[in-house]
Amino acid sequence: MNQAVSRILRVLSPFIALALGVVVIVVCAIQLGHHKTYLPAKATIESIEVDYGVGEDDSDTYTVMVAYTVDGTTYHSELGEMKNGYHQGKEVDILYNPENPEKIIPAGKTGFIIGIVVGGVACLAGVGMFIGNLRRRGV
Repeated sequence: MNQAVSRILRVLSPFIALALGVVVIVVCAIQLGHHKTYLPAKATIESIEVDYGVGEDDSDTYTVMVAYTVDGTTYHSELGEMKNGYHQGKEVDILYNPENPEKIIPAGKTGFIIGIVVGGVACLAGVGMFIGNLRRRGV
């Protein structure tokens, strides 16, 4: 690899890792915040669309459409991309926005907490790389 490109990557990598970590933390924290303001409901899976080999690890992902009722009105919304374990007709826990019931998120917090941890690790890696770069320069 060209020395100039290598040097640029060495300088930019800490900032990229830090920026990605911060973005992941912020997005996950916002979603966790929704857990405090959104209300719980039961939803039934209406359909599942399979996208073959599009996941981060070339795994299949599933776009899950659900139906749920809030104050006598039935809504149909996308629950998002999921992995295995879902089937049509299965009842799942969701959270909906009381001001706009069409906005929903899965009820579980585990994915968001894992996202915050991974974002934190990326931030620490970015700081570590930055300090390593400073030490190599003798600063």
